[in-house]
Amino acid sequence: MADIKRRAFTKACPLAIEGECCNEIINGECPRNYCFRQDEYFWLLESSNLPESLKHDIPLKPDLAAGDLETFRKIDYIRYNIDEFVEGGFNLYLSGASGTGKTTWAGKIIRQYMMYIAYGNGYEVRCIYLDVPKYIRQFRTSFTEQGYAFKELRKQIINVPLVIWDSVNSIESIVGAAGEELSAIANTRLTNKYSNIIISQERKENLSFGLPRGLRALLDSSEELYIRSLQNKRVTSFFDKNKIGGEN
Repeated sequence: MADIKRRAFTKACPLAIEGECCNEIINGECPRNYCFRQDEYFWLLESSNLPESLKHDIPLKPDLAAGDLETFRKIDYIRYNIDEFVEGGFNLYLSGASGTGKTTWAGKIIRQYMMYIAYGNGYEVRCIYLDVPKYIRQFRTSFTEQGYAFKELRKQIINVPLVIWDSVNSIESIVGAAGEELSAIANTRLTNKYSNIIISQERKENLSFGLPRGLRALLDSSEELYIRSLQNKRVTSFFDKNKIGGEN
């Protein structure tokens, strides 16, 4: 596979920041000069195709008035039990309008999985983030223009234990040859009982009709969690992060 960018060791361990570190951390810092678990976590992070914006935690708070608290609790339960979720071959369909925090949640879940499996993983690709519209655009180029990186990504999407399918939003974009391609991948993953998290702006009942068989089967096998509100709080600014100017 293509060379993976390696991140330098840091004493401010990212696993400690998200509460999944070892018991050696002192005052928020690692006393070591190197850590295999941190190195493998960084490697998983860089090999996952995850956008840079999702490689760091973005806190979310539910809009209580909209009734999203219970949905957040269910997603958070999956997050902290993602190892069992993946081992069981379960699938999740996260739906909601643009800006409700679906992809942010997916980033939290996939990073949690990396933290659980990092130690002793042996630098093996185990999870992939798939930007579906981008993949379709690449697929529609000629076979010779797709290049090694695309073909390697396709192989990984088929074979890794966990895939995030982001922006599965319209039937029109996933019909024809591209739809059949994604359908074949979905069917293989279902046959092998690999886990999937699908992110869409459409409710599952509105999207599944008219899809190729494999994609429809993937959606049918997924539990849907719907996020209602556009007001779910994301801490995105320096002032929010430091709670300046009022309550978050």
